[in-house]
Amino acid sequence: MKKNLLTLAISILFSLLLLEIGLRIFTGSRIPVKDHRNDMFWVDSQEFGWTNKPNSKGNFSNGLYNGYVVYDRYGNRQNSDEGTYVEGHENIFFIGDSTTESLEVNNDETVPAFLENSLRRTGRKVNVLNFGVRGYGTDQSVRKALHFAEQYKPRQIIYMYVDNDFIDNNTIKHPYAKYGKGVYVRRRGDSEFEAFNYPVPPYESTTAALVVFDPEGYPFIHQVSLPEKDLEFREKRDRFKVALKKHVYILRAISYVRGLSMHNVKVAMSPAAIRDIDPYEMIKNGEAWSEQFSISYVDGSKVRLKQKAYFGDQMKFLLSQLRMIDSVGKFTLYSSRASMRWRCSKKAGRPITSCLTSYRKPESSIVTLTSTQL
Repeated sequence: MKKNLLTLAISILFSLLLLEIGLRIFTGSRIPVKDHRNDMFWVDSQEFGWTNKPNSKGNFSNGLYNGYVVYDRYGNRQNSDEGTYVEGHENIFFIGDSTTESLEVNNDETVPAFLENSLRRTGRKVNVLNFGVRGYGTDQSVRKALHFAEQYKPRQIIYMYVDNDFIDNNTIKHPYAKYGKGVYVRRRGDSEFEAFNYPVPPYESTTAALVVFDPEGYPFIHQVSLPEKDLEFREKRDRFKVALKKHVYILRAISYVRGLSMHNVKVAMSPAAIRDIDPYEMIKNGEAWSEQFSISYVDGSKVRLKQKAYFGDQMKFLLSQLRMIDSVGKFTLYSSRASMRWRCSKKAGRPITSCLTSYRKPESSIVTLTSTQL
Protein backbone atom coordinates (compact mmCIF):
# COMPACT_ATOMS: atom_id res chain seq x y z
CA MET A 1 0.00 0.00 0.00
CA LYS A 2 2.77 2.41 0.99
CA LYS A 3 4.69 1.51 -2.17
CA ASN A 4 1.62 2.29 -4.32
CA LEU A 5 1.12 5.66 -2.61
CA LEU A 6 4.81 6.49 -3.09
CA THR A 7 4.59 5.55 -6.76
CA LEU A 8 1.48 7.71 -7.16
CA ALA A 9 3.13 10.67 -5.43
CA ILE A 10 6.22 10.40 -7.61
CA SER A 11 4.05 10.14 -10.74
CA ILE A 12 2.10 13.25 -9.76
CA LEU A 13 5.27 15.20 -8.99
CA PHE A 14 6.86 14.09 -12.27
CA SER A 15 3.71 15.08 -14.20
CA LEU A 16 3.67 18.51 -12.52
CA LEU A 17 7.35 18.95 -13.33
CA LEU A 18 6.71 18.13 -16.99
CA LEU A 19 3.75 20.54 -17.03
CA GLU A 20 5.88 23.28 -15.44
CA ILE A 21 8.63 22.75 -18.02
CA GLY A 22 6.08 22.70 -20.85
CA LEU A 23 4.48 25.96 -19.72
CA ARG A 24 7.87 27.65 -19.47
CA ILE A 25 8.88 26.49 -22.97
CA PHE A 26 5.64 27.12 -24.85
CA THR A 27 4.15 30.12 -23.03
CA GLY A 28 7.23 31.97 -21.74
CA SER A 29 6.07 35.26 -20.26
CA ARG A 30 2.86 35.39 -22.33
CA ILE A 31 0.73 34.40 -19.34
CA PRO A 32 0.62 37.56 -17.18
CA VAL A 33 1.05 37.48 -13.42
CA LYS A 34 -1.96 39.08 -11.76
CA ASP A 35 -0.79 42.12 -9.79
CA HIS A 36 -3.47 44.79 -9.91
CA ARG A 37 -3.81 46.23 -6.44
CA ASN A 38 -5.84 49.40 -6.97
CA ASP A 39 -3.48 51.49 -4.87
CA MET A 40 -0.13 50.25 -6.23
CA PHE A 41 0.44 53.58 -8.03
CA TRP A 42 -1.70 55.77 -5.77
CA VAL A 43 -0.90 58.47 -3.25
CA ASP A 44 -3.24 60.38 -0.95
CA SER A 45 -4.70 63.67 -2.23
CA GLN A 46 -6.95 66.12 -0.40
CA GLU A 47 -8.11 67.54 -3.72
CA PHE A 48 -9.06 64.30 -5.47
CA GLY A 49 -9.04 61.62 -2.75
CA TRP A 50 -6.10 59.89 -4.42
CA THR A 51 -3.91 60.46 -7.44
CA ASN A 52 -1.02 58.72 -9.17
CA LYS A 53 2.46 58.89 -7.66
CA PRO A 54 4.67 61.40 -9.48
CA ASN A 55 7.68 59.91 -11.31
CA SER A 56 6.58 56.35 -10.52
CA LYS A 57 6.75 53.40 -12.90
CA GLY A 58 6.21 49.65 -12.91
CA ASN A 59 4.30 46.70 -14.32
CA PHE A 60 0.55 46.25 -13.89
CA SER A 61 -1.53 43.18 -14.68
CA ASN A 62 -5.15 42.22 -14.14
CA GLY A 63 -4.27 38.58 -14.80
CA LEU A 64 -5.43 38.74 -18.42
CA TYR A 65 -3.42 41.66 -19.79
CA ASN A 66 -0.40 43.55 -18.56
CA GLY A 67 1.32 46.84 -19.25
CA TYR A 68 4.42 48.82 -18.36
CA VAL A 69 3.40 52.14 -16.79
CA VAL A 70 5.37 55.39 -16.44
CA TYR A 71 4.09 58.60 -14.80
CA ASP A 72 5.46 62.11 -15.23
CA ARG A 73 6.42 64.52 -12.46
CA TYR A 74 2.76 65.41 -11.89
CA GLY A 75 1.53 61.81 -11.71
CA ASN A 76 -0.01 61.74 -15.20
CA ARG A 77 0.57 58.71 -17.41
CA GLN A 78 2.99 59.32 -20.25
CA ASN A 79 2.30 58.38 -23.87
CA SER A 80 5.65 56.61 -24.16
CA ASP A 81 8.30 55.34 -21.75
CA GLU A 82 10.36 58.49 -22.34
CA GLY A 83 7.42 60.90 -22.60
CA THR A 84 6.12 62.78 -25.64
CA TYR A 85 5.12 66.18 -24.21
CA VAL A 86 6.37 69.13 -26.27
CA GLU A 87 6.34 72.61 -24.76
CA GLY A 88 4.43 75.10 -26.88
CA HIS A 89 2.13 72.57 -28.56
CA GLU A 90 -1.66 72.76 -28.30
CA ASN A 91 -2.94 70.71 -25.35
CA ILE A 92 -5.87 68.29 -25.22
CA PHE A 93 -7.04 66.89 -21.87
CA PHE A 94 -8.18 63.25 -21.89
CA ILE A 95 -9.99 62.64 -18.59
CA GLY A 96 -11.63 59.55 -17.11
CA ASP A 97 -10.99 56.47 -15.01
CA SER A 98 -9.14 53.18 -15.63
CA THR A 99 -10.50 52.99 -19.19
CA THR A 100 -8.65 56.20 -19.99
CA GLU A 101 -5.54 55.36 -17.98
CA SER A 102 -5.43 51.84 -19.50
CA LEU A 103 -2.91 50.25 -17.14
CA GLU A 104 -3.38 46.87 -18.86
CA VAL A 105 -1.41 48.04 -21.93
CA ASN A 106 1.94 49.75 -22.45
CA ASN A 107 2.33 53.52 -22.41
CA ASP A 108 2.19 53.95 -26.19
CA GLU A 109 -0.89 51.70 -26.52
CA THR A 110 -3.46 53.78 -24.61
CA VAL A 111 -6.26 55.68 -26.35
CA PRO A 112 -4.69 59.10 -25.54
CA ALA A 113 -1.34 57.88 -26.94
CA PHE A 114 -2.96 56.60 -30.15
CA LEU A 115 -4.90 59.86 -30.56
CA GLU A 116 -1.80 62.00 -30.06
CA ASN A 117 0.21 59.94 -32.54
CA SER A 118 -2.61 60.03 -35.10
CA LEU A 119 -3.03 63.82 -34.84
CA ARG A 120 0.71 64.42 -35.09
CA ARG A 121 0.90 62.33 -38.25
CA THR A 122 -1.47 64.85 -39.86
CA GLY A 123 0.98 67.62 -39.00
CA ARG A 124 -0.89 68.93 -35.98
CA LYS A 125 1.33 70.15 -33.14
CA VAL A 126 -0.56 68.75 -30.20
CA ASN A 127 -0.10 67.07 -26.82
CA VAL A 128 -2.81 64.69 -25.58
CA LEU A 129 -2.50 64.54 -21.80
CA ASN A 130 -3.68 61.33 -20.15
CA PHE A 131 -5.39 62.43 -16.91
CA GLY A 132 -7.06 59.06 -16.34
CA VAL A 133 -6.85 57.57 -12.84
CA ARG A 134 -8.06 54.13 -11.85
CA GLY A 135 -11.26 54.31 -9.79
CA TYR A 136 -12.11 57.94 -10.60
CA GLY A 137 -15.66 59.22 -10.93
CA THR A 138 -16.72 62.14 -13.12
CA ASP A 139 -16.31 64.48 -10.13
CA GLN A 140 -12.63 63.59 -9.65
CA SER A 141 -11.95 63.75 -13.40
CA VAL A 142 -13.47 67.22 -13.64
CA ARG A 143 -11.57 68.41 -10.57
CA LYS A 144 -8.34 67.18 -12.12
CA ALA A 145 -9.04 69.04 -15.37
CA LEU A 146 -9.71 72.23 -13.39
CA HIS A 147 -6.52 71.69 -11.37
CA PHE A 148 -4.27 71.60 -14.45
CA ALA A 149 -6.24 74.06 -16.61
CA GLU A 150 -4.21 77.16 -15.79
CA GLN A 151 -0.91 75.33 -16.30
CA TYR A 152 -1.72 73.73 -19.66
CA LYS A 153 -4.59 75.89 -21.01
CA PRO A 154 -6.28 73.09 -22.99
CA ARG A 155 -8.05 73.80 -26.26
CA GLN A 156 -10.11 70.63 -26.00
CA ILE A 157 -11.27 68.20 -23.31
CA ILE A 158 -12.24 64.60 -24.02
CA TYR A 159 -14.09 62.67 -21.32
CA MET A 160 -14.13 58.87 -21.59
CA TYR A 161 -17.46 57.85 -20.07
CA VAL A 162 -18.08 54.35 -18.69
CA ASP A 163 -21.26 53.16 -17.01
CA ASN A 164 -19.72 52.74 -13.56
CA ASP A 165 -19.05 56.50 -13.41
CA PHE A 166 -22.51 56.93 -11.90
CA ILE A 167 -21.50 54.46 -9.18
CA ASP A 168 -18.20 56.22 -8.51
CA ASN A 169 -19.90 59.64 -8.46
CA ASN A 170 -21.97 58.49 -5.48
CA THR A 171 -19.51 56.27 -3.62
CA ILE A 172 -17.46 58.01 -0.93
CA LYS A 173 -15.35 55.10 0.25
CA HIS A 174 -15.24 51.39 -0.39
CA PRO A 175 -14.77 49.22 2.71
CA TYR A 176 -11.12 48.67 3.73
CA ALA A 177 -9.84 50.77 0.84
CA LYS A 178 -6.82 52.95 1.64
CA TYR A 179 -8.40 56.09 0.23
CA GLY A 180 -11.82 57.68 -0.08
CA LYS A 181 -13.17 60.76 -1.83
CA GLY A 182 -15.90 63.38 -1.66
CA VAL A 183 -19.19 63.59 -3.55
CA TYR A 184 -21.49 66.26 -4.93
CA VAL A 185 -24.96 65.84 -3.49
CA ARG A 186 -28.25 67.72 -3.80
CA ARG A 187 -29.97 67.35 -0.48
CA ARG A 188 -33.65 67.68 0.34
CA GLY A 189 -34.76 71.29 -0.13
CA ASP A 190 -31.66 72.32 -2.11
CA SER A 191 -31.72 73.32 -5.76
CA GLU A 192 -27.97 72.98 -6.34
CA PHE A 193 -25.39 70.26 -5.84
CA GLU A 194 -22.94 70.93 -3.04
CA ALA A 195 -19.57 69.35 -2.30
CA PHE A 196 -19.42 66.89 0.59
CA ASN A 197 -15.96 66.02 1.96
CA TYR A 198 -14.09 68.06 -0.62
CA PRO A 199 -11.32 68.74 0.34
CA VAL A 200 -11.08 65.07 1.24
CA PRO A 201 -10.49 64.31 4.93
CA PRO A 202 -8.52 61.30 6.23
CA TYR A 203 -10.61 58.14 6.43
CA GLU A 204 -10.19 55.12 8.67
CA SER A 205 -9.63 51.89 6.74
CA THR A 206 -12.81 50.49 8.31
CA THR A 207 -14.98 53.35 7.02
CA ALA A 208 -17.43 52.71 4.19
CA ALA A 209 -19.78 55.35 2.80
CA LEU A 210 -21.99 56.16 -0.17
CA VAL A 211 -25.04 58.18 -1.20
CA VAL A 212 -28.34 56.36 -0.61
CA PHE A 213 -31.83 57.39 -1.71
CA ASP A 214 -34.87 57.24 0.56
CA PRO A 215 -38.32 56.16 -0.74
CA GLU A 216 -39.14 59.78 -1.68
CA GLY A 217 -36.03 59.99 -3.82
CA TYR A 218 -33.99 62.23 -1.53
CA PRO A 219 -30.29 61.40 -1.08
CA PHE A 220 -28.48 61.06 2.22
CA ILE A 221 -24.99 59.98 3.23
CA HIS A 222 -24.80 56.47 4.63
CA GLN A 223 -21.53 55.94 6.49
CA VAL A 224 -20.56 53.01 8.70
CA SER A 225 -17.54 51.70 10.56
CA LEU A 226 -16.87 48.04 9.85
CA PRO A 227 -14.94 45.49 11.96
CA GLU A 228 -11.14 45.74 11.97
CA LYS A 229 -9.12 43.62 9.55
CA ASP A 230 -5.40 42.95 9.43
CA LEU A 231 -4.77 44.81 6.19
CA GLU A 232 -1.01 44.71 6.61
CA PHE A 233 -1.09 40.90 6.72
CA ARG A 234 -3.39 40.81 3.67
CA GLU A 235 -0.99 43.03 1.69
CA LYS A 236 2.01 40.84 2.63
CA ARG A 237 0.02 37.74 1.63
CA ASP A 238 -0.87 39.26 -1.73
CA ARG A 239 2.74 40.20 -2.39
CA PHE A 240 3.81 36.66 -1.56
CA LYS A 241 1.24 35.23 -3.99
CA VAL A 242 2.50 37.50 -6.76
CA ALA A 243 6.10 36.50 -6.10
CA LEU A 244 5.14 32.82 -6.11
CA LYS A 245 3.30 33.09 -9.43
CA LYS A 246 6.27 34.81 -11.02
CA HIS A 247 8.37 31.70 -10.38
CA VAL A 248 5.79 28.88 -10.57
CA TYR A 249 4.17 28.82 -14.02
CA ILE A 250 1.52 26.28 -13.04
CA LEU A 251 0.14 28.71 -10.46
CA ARG A 252 0.35 31.47 -13.03
CA ALA A 253 -1.70 29.41 -15.52
CA ILE A 254 -4.30 28.45 -12.89
CA SER A 255 -4.72 32.11 -11.95
CA TYR A 256 -5.09 33.07 -15.62
CA VAL A 257 -7.78 30.45 -16.30
CA ARG A 258 -9.63 31.41 -13.12
CA GLY A 259 -9.50 35.10 -14.04
CA LEU A 260 -10.77 34.39 -17.53
CA SER A 261 -13.64 32.31 -16.12
CA MET A 262 -14.62 35.03 -13.64
CA HIS A 263 -14.52 37.63 -16.40
CA ASN A 264 -16.86 35.55 -18.56
CA VAL A 265 -19.23 35.05 -15.61
CA LYS A 266 -19.40 38.82 -15.03
CA VAL A 267 -20.02 39.50 -18.71
CA ALA A 268 -22.79 36.90 -18.81
CA MET A 269 -24.41 38.09 -15.57
CA SER A 270 -28.07 38.89 -16.13
CA PRO A 271 -29.19 42.43 -15.25
CA ALA A 272 -32.10 40.77 -13.45
CA ALA A 273 -29.63 39.59 -10.80
CA ILE A 274 -28.97 43.17 -9.69
CA ARG A 275 -32.06 45.02 -10.91
CA ASP A 276 -34.03 44.82 -7.66
CA ILE A 277 -31.21 45.64 -5.21
CA ASP A 278 -32.12 48.67 -3.10
CA PRO A 279 -29.54 49.84 -0.50
CA TYR A 280 -32.19 51.76 1.47
CA GLU A 281 -34.33 48.65 1.95
CA MET A 282 -31.27 46.58 2.90
CA ILE A 283 -30.19 49.17 5.48
CA LYS A 284 -33.74 49.36 6.80
CA ASN A 285 -33.68 45.59 7.26
CA GLY A 286 -30.53 45.77 9.37
CA GLU A 287 -27.74 45.28 6.83
CA ALA A 288 -25.16 47.97 7.62
CA TRP A 289 -23.11 47.39 4.46
CA SER A 290 -23.06 45.13 1.43
CA GLU A 291 -20.91 44.93 -1.69
CA GLN A 292 -24.23 44.98 -3.56
CA PHE A 293 -24.87 48.59 -2.54
CA SER A 294 -22.78 50.17 -5.27
CA ILE A 295 -23.79 47.81 -8.09
CA SER A 296 -27.40 48.75 -7.43
CA TYR A 297 -26.63 51.94 -9.40
CA VAL A 298 -25.66 50.20 -12.65
CA ASP A 299 -27.59 50.86 -15.83
CA GLY A 300 -31.02 49.21 -15.87
CA SER A 301 -31.24 48.78 -12.09
CA LYS A 302 -34.33 49.82 -10.14
CA VAL A 303 -32.55 52.59 -8.25
CA ARG A 304 -30.85 53.94 -11.37
CA LEU A 305 -34.13 54.07 -13.28
CA LYS A 306 -36.02 55.62 -10.37
CA GLN A 307 -33.34 58.27 -9.82
CA LYS A 308 -32.75 58.92 -13.51
CA ALA A 309 -33.42 62.65 -13.19
CA TYR A 310 -31.08 63.00 -10.19
CA PHE A 311 -28.22 61.12 -11.85
CA GLY A 312 -28.74 63.14 -15.03
CA ASP A 313 -28.72 66.45 -13.16
CA GLN A 314 -25.63 65.38 -11.25
CA MET A 315 -23.74 64.56 -14.47
CA LYS A 316 -24.81 67.83 -16.07
CA PHE A 317 -23.68 69.76 -13.00
CA LEU A 318 -20.27 68.09 -12.92
CA LEU A 319 -19.55 68.55 -16.62
CA SER A 320 -20.81 72.15 -16.48
CA GLN A 321 -17.88 72.98 -14.17
CA LEU A 322 -15.62 72.69 -17.20
CA ARG A 323 -17.03 75.98 -18.51
CA MET A 324 -14.73 77.69 -16.00
CA ILE A 325 -11.81 76.80 -18.28
CA ASP A 326 -11.74 79.76 -20.68
CA SER A 327 -9.24 78.22 -23.10
CA VAL A 328 -11.48 75.25 -24.02
CA GLY A 329 -13.12 75.46 -27.45
CA LYS A 330 -14.45 71.93 -27.72
CA PHE A 331 -15.65 69.26 -25.32
CA THR A 332 -16.08 65.67 -26.45
CA LEU A 333 -17.67 62.87 -24.48
CA TYR A 334 -16.84 59.41 -25.72
CA SER A 335 -18.16 56.08 -24.51
CA SER A 336 -16.55 52.72 -25.18
CA ARG A 337 -20.05 51.76 -26.29
CA ALA A 338 -19.99 53.17 -29.80
CA SER A 339 -23.71 53.85 -29.77
CA MET A 340 -23.40 56.63 -27.20
CA ARG A 341 -21.27 59.72 -27.79
CA TRP A 342 -21.70 63.45 -28.18
CA ARG A 343 -19.62 66.40 -29.23
CA CYS A 344 -19.75 69.95 -28.00
CA SER A 345 -18.41 73.06 -29.67
CA LYS A 346 -18.12 76.56 -28.31
CA LYS A 347 -18.12 79.59 -30.57
CA ALA A 348 -17.25 83.12 -29.53
CA GLY A 349 -19.77 84.42 -27.03
CA ARG A 350 -21.93 81.29 -27.21
CA PRO A 351 -22.28 78.42 -24.73
CA ILE A 352 -21.10 74.89 -25.43
CA THR A 353 -23.98 72.76 -26.72
CA SER A 354 -24.17 69.01 -26.07
CA CYS A 355 -25.91 66.56 -28.37
CA LEU A 356 -26.43 62.97 -27.31
CA THR A 357 -27.23 60.17 -29.73
CA SER A 358 -29.61 57.35 -28.81
CA TYR A 359 -28.56 54.60 -26.44
CA ARG A 360 -29.10 50.95 -27.36
CA LYS A 361 -31.34 50.09 -24.38
CA PRO A 362 -34.79 51.73 -24.50
CA GLU A 363 -35.12 51.46 -20.73
CA SER A 364 -31.66 52.90 -20.17
CA SER A 365 -31.23 55.57 -17.53
CA ILE A 366 -28.22 57.17 -19.18
CA VAL A 367 -28.09 60.92 -18.72
CA THR A 368 -29.40 62.87 -21.70
CA LEU A 369 -27.79 66.23 -22.36
CA THR A 370 -29.58 68.38 -24.90
CA SER A 371 -28.65 72.03 -25.36
CA THR A 372 -26.81 71.92 -22.07
CA GLN A 373 -24.80 75.01 -21.26
CA LEU A 374 -21.38 73.85 -20.19
